[in-house]
Amino acid sequence: MSCENTSSSLDTDNDLPATAWQDSVDRRRSAPTSTLGAWHRGMERLAATRINSWLGLACDTGVAIALLVGGFRLLDTWPISSVCVVLAGVFAFSFVEYCFHRWLFHGSAALFEQGHNRHHELPLGHDSLPFFFAPLAILALAALVGLVASKPFAMLFTGGFAAGYAAYGLSHTVIHHMRFRSALIRRWAAAHHIHHHHPDSNFGVTSPLWDILMRTRYARRGPQDSI
Repeated sequence: MSCENTSSSLDTDNDLPATAWQDSVDRRRSAPTSTLGAWHRGMERLAATRINSWLGLACDTGVAIALLVGGFRLLDTWPISSVCVVLAGVFAFSFVEYCFHRWLFHGSAALFEQGHNRHHELPLGHDSLPFFFAPLAILALAALVGLVASKPFAMLFTGGFAAGYAAYGLSHTVIHHMRFRSALIRRWAAAHHIHHHHPDSNFGVTSPLWDILMRTRYARRGPQDSI
């Protein structure tokens, strides 16, 4: 419904003259927004930028290296058990990756689902978490693990976890922005591309392990299956 610029025209919702109604709209628009709302919109704009995506990859990799180097430097020797702790962190992340992708990104949590749906619609976009979020979360995890374990163990385990997360970010980026010559690597990348066409399968990006164990690995249907 259009509103003519005359003193006699009325807004059906507010029952105000058009000029008074327009003044009220202008006041609402010029009123200061809440700090939380402004911060949320700022983070949304940041998360969609290319610089945020690259800063995120750099920070994730840097935190992983710092934790691993710091953990190993606290040890007098590098026993095989220390390497196992790092691998345990990588293994733990692979499970977290699967769970987040399956039940949060494709689940009922509207905040995560909305952002992930945007990625499915624009797979070549740069939507990602604000670059500082994951490093802070990983450092908080290291502090929590340090409450129940030795400092070297906490740093090595969390460093392995962070390395898994960095590998996830790098893998996801190259899968969508590079073309591979190796048949083996193409097959690995194709598994994630299949997920974009069949979002109820292939939730693992870095590894198919949990898709195999949870029976969510995509399997091409034969002619007999479609009857």
